[in-house]
Amino acid sequence: MITMATDLGKGPASYSKCMIRQGSDLCYARCNLRGGVDDATNQAPEVASFHQPSNLNEEHGNRMNERAGSFQGSYSEAPILMDVQTPLRVLGPADFADHLRNRYPSLVRDELTLMLKEQNAKCQREINNARVNIQADMIKFIDKLMTSLSSRCICCSARGFTDCPARAVAIDTSPADTMTTLAGPKMPGVRLDMSACKGDMSATRVVSEVLPDQQQAKRPRHDDDLLETLKEGILQFARHTMQEISERFIDLPNDGSTTIFGEKTVGLPGRKYVHQPGFQTDPWIRGVVPCPPHPYVSQLLEEYFATAEPEDLSRNYLVHENPRFIRITGLALKQQLVGDVLIDHEMMSVIIRRYCQADQEADKHSPYLTWRHPLEPEFSSLVLSEQDYLHTMSIQKALGAMVLQYDITSAQLLFTPVPRPEGWIVIFWDMVACVIHVIDPMYSKNSQPLITEPRDEIIAWKLHDALFKCFHEYYAGWPVKKDGWKMNFLALADSIFTRNESGACVIHITRHFNEKKLKIPLTKAIAECLITHHRIQEFKVQIV
Repeated sequence: MITMATDLGKGPASYSKCMIRQGSDLCYARCNLRGGVDDATNQAPEVASFHQPSNLNEEHGNRMNERAGSFQGSYSEAPILMDVQTPLRVLGPADFADHLRNRYPSLVRDELTLMLKEQNAKCQREINNARVNIQADMIKFIDKLMTSLSSRCICCSARGFTDCPARAVAIDTSPADTMTTLAGPKMPGVRLDMSACKGDMSATRVVSEVLPDQQQAKRPRHDDDLLETLKEGILQFARHTMQEISERFIDLPNDGSTTIFGEKTVGLPGRKYVHQPGFQTDPWIRGVVPCPPHPYVSQLLEEYFATAEPEDLSRNYLVHENPRFIRITGLALKQQLVGDVLIDHEMMSVIIRRYCQADQEADKHSPYLTWRHPLEPEFSSLVLSEQDYLHTMSIQKALGAMVLQYDITSAQLLFTPVPRPEGWIVIFWDMVACVIHVIDPMYSKNSQPLITEPRDEIIAWKLHDALFKCFHEYYAGWPVKKDGWKMNFLALADSIFTRNESGACVIHITRHFNEKKLKIPLTKAIAECLITHHRIQEFKVQIV
């Protein structure tokens, strides 16, 4: 700091805009800020005895050099003594993006720039989350600390106080009365159309602005009505199927000699404990896929049914009793396997049983394990008709551990064919991926989206709940949970099939679906061979 002692008027002019005085006219002392006051006093004689210039110009030049040197020295030393630093402006992701755009304009659209912006945004998000979590932890910590202090406090009670200052006070989170404003009556008036349209368009706009609240009030009611209509249609069709099958076996005695359709039992089977669950690999990897039958056998059967007498066809050709009693007449075989009639409930059950036996025959190396487990159509009919399926003997035999010859917990894939008015569908449960596959053979890769998808979804979720209820009652520690499943509607057919062909296509899908696709595609040429295979497998069913 320079202290002016005297004012002797104007000094000599120079290139600068300020008045510069001669050194002999000033009385000052330069202080060394590092050394303190003592160093400043020691430098005073040195300042008084500096070199005298020979002329005015030399004097003026030396004086300017001294001033510049002293200014540079004081400027370089000043930041060392600054204790308080100026805070930086708060920066954000927008500043980071502006910096990239201004400094590197040619890389604005580059992938590296986008990655940097994304990483910067993630860092900012983590910082904000960390700040919020720290504050939340501090709030919890202060409550925990004060609770500990108030619980151990004895000084307040010793002094006669009823409450402790460290004890928390309940905070009323309800809104205050002063913060609420009662809604007043509506003001009479006419809504004005502020749009630029004229004529009929203005009237239409006013009507559309008045109706949304009414439409929103009606929309949930419409959805509920549609849902109830779909559920009622599913229930009526399932009960009609149950009534039709029950009438077929009305002549059978209910004496316990065999298990008839819908027969109930009082108790439930003992639960099996699942200790070390594991899944079997698919038959294509292990090479245990059953071989197809010989085609000449199918030709002989077709010729026989074509020339058989009606009296001969009226008798029972197939009778099977496990897991429940089924009988098939020759006329049903001729109509459904030789003709073009839709495969019915009982025929589908017999074919499913036979193919399950074929899988066990082919897999001789691990007969106590299985990759896929079938559920006959009776399961879906009982569940959808809201019958007591848990106490049904055939369901207990199909899912219980006491009757099955293999461990059902090793199955990766469970499936069941489901009859509908439009034809058959098949539902798969992938126990590894927790995905429900709903496959309609009439939904091909080239067809329009399904119009029955909402109803099929209701059916699938209802069967899913019933299946895991059976697992919960029949097993302890089932390896797969009921929740967290997804549903998938697959289009696997390469051709468009009719309703009467849906039964044979469903059986083909159950045989060649590997959780992702069909090992053998479903085409019209393949469909002509399906009935041939089913016809031969019908007569190979074994009594087990």
